[in-house]
This record gives sequence, structure tokens and C-alpha cells, in this order.
Amino acid sequence: MSEMNREYKNKYFDLSELRKSQRVGEPFYPQDTVSFKNGSKNRYAIAKQVGEVRAVGCNFAFVAGEENDRSSLVCMRLIEDGSEYRRVVPYIETFRSKIPHEQAVRVCRLYNDFDADYIVLDYTNYGLSIYDEISHGVYDEEREVEYAPMGCMNNKRLLSYARDVGIDAIDLSINLYGFAKAMNRFGINPCIYAVQPNQMLNSKVAIDFKKNLTNDKIDFLTPCSNVQNHESPFAETEELINEMNGLTYELKDGTGTITLKENAEIGKDRYSSCSYCSYFASQLERAKQEEMAEFFITERK
Repeated sequence: MSEMNREYKNKYFDLSELRKSQRVGEPFYPQDTVSFKNGSKNRYAIAKQVGEVRAVGCNFAFVAGEENDRSSLVCMRLIEDGSEYRRVVPYIETFRSKIPHEQAVRVCRLYNDFDADYIVLDYTNYGLSIYDEISHGVYDEEREVEYAPMGCMNNKRLLSYARDVGIDAIDLSINLYGFAKAMNRFGINPCIYAVQPNQMLNSKVAIDFKKNLTNDKIDFLTPCSNVQNHESPFAETEELINEMNGLTYELKDGTGTITLKENAEIGKDRYSSCSYCSYFASQLERAKQEEMAEFFITERK
């Protein structure tokens, strides 16, 4: 029996809902190095809609021999729908690497190629090394370009990791919004939403993701069988659906929280990137509704 058709006890996501959400036929692809260096436009670029916000979700893995333990990057388009966003996922990539600089380069490339506004990054453990690389500026040897430093928008301690030119002149006692704006003046873009997973947050993220899926607010790429190209990102989307189909849940007594358990043969790297990105979209929705300006501090181009 295939993993996709296997029935799991206490399944958290409904496969029929996941399949129903696969309705996007237009994928995004990053630009290849040759066309980038030639100054050509990316023929797979997707034009932004009015009011659209874009984010790259990141989940990092330190390769330790497990085939299903991979770093995962997810591109998410947030299309305005009143005071809310429709979440569209046109691209997913996974890779194996144990070098922080390599992973940081891939994040920065994707952020720029996708014309993203935000990065959603799990900074615990190995992720902190990659954040440190990104916050100091990253040089891409293959493309021969340096990416400007980016800092954290929701954690002052992490934001202060960034390149320290002029930072001593900033009053550390000011609120995060003021601190981030000051960093922006020193050429540091505070566009990274940092995530520190724990039981409570993971439960909120899972509940939020399931709610948006049930409410028909998440769009994935169409199944591979509906397209001629069976390669990434369509195949990666199938792997995401496979991961989510294999997630089971356990209700924690006394706390009202849930714990998701992955199938050890499949993992949940793509789910983690995608769900944290969607949770960030929910924070943006709340910020819009409550007119919280501190969530809109980035200044792109």
C-alpha cells in the first residue's frame, strides 16, 4: 500500500481536503545562474498582484545520515482577500547540506528571485547558524553577488546579531519597532520573522494551518498526474501532501494543546516550512485588522 493511500489512526489532516486544495497550475522556479549573470529576466517569474505579500518559509536540517532529514524552503504568495490572505504555494525545494553558508545562499537567492518581502525562519539549533550568516550579509560565489544583511523583525536580541556598523549609536531600550527602523537606516532589512518552536506554538501553528485549509484559504500546485512535468516543484508538493497525510495527533490532557507525530519514514520538513509560513500570514492578517504598523517595517526596493 502506498504512503498516500495508507490510513493512519488519529490522522490530523484529511486527504480529500488536501487534494481539493491542489488547484494551482502555474509554478515558480528560481532563476538559473547563466540567465542571472547575463541579466536576463526569469521566465518563470510571477508578477505580483496589488497588495500581494510574499514570504519564504525555512526549515533547516543538519545532515546526519537520515534520508528524510532535509532542509526545506517554501515560497508562499499571500493574495489579499479583504482583510485576510489567500495562501498560494507555487514552489518548494528540499536539499541536504551541513554547511551554513550554502544554506544561507539558497535562502537569499530564493528571497531575491521570488521577490519576497519576508523570511520565516526557525532559528533554533542549526537555524541560528544560518540566521547569523544572513544577518551579516552573504556572498554568492556562483552568481558573484553579495546579498545585503537581513535582520529579525520580532526579536531585538536576534536583530542585534546583524552587521554592527553604527549599532552602538542605537538606543537598545527603544521598542522593537523603533529598533528595527533604526537598523534599516544602517542598511539592514528587518524582514525575518523568527520562530522558536515549543509545544504551545507548534499546537497553535497546527490548529491555524488546519483551520485555513478547511476554510479553503490554501492553494497548492496541481497533482503530478495533471501535468507533464513530474519534477520539482510539483513532485515536492506531492511529498508535502504525503507528509501531511501521514501526520497523526495526540491531545495533551490539561493543556488543550495537540502534538503532531510524523511518520518516521516520511518526516515533516516541508510541512514545518509551510505551516510556519501560513502562521506568519495569520499574524499579518491580525496586524492589518488591528492596524499594527510594527509588522510592516520592511522597505523593499
